[in-house]
Amino acid sequence: SGNASGAFREVNPRLVTLALFGMANWSYQWYCSGGPLMSRQIAVHFWDYLVRGIGGRTEAEPAEAWVASVVP
Repeated sequence: SGNASGAFREVNPRLVTLALFGMANWSYQWYCSGGPLMSRQIAVHFWDYLVRGIGGRTEAEPAEAWVASVVP
């Protein structure tokens, strides 16, 4: 299993689900099309938080480098 191998941290699945859906579902409250980030950039950051935010500790590349490689 991912938890046993260290690929995933032990987390409360219900709380993580609520946090991630809350993050995405409430973005319409604060997103501004004229703001510093385009919607695609925000989506990539959210994806990074989802995928790497629950991952175990690794020597992965910094999140900023990964986001910069995905978003033009």
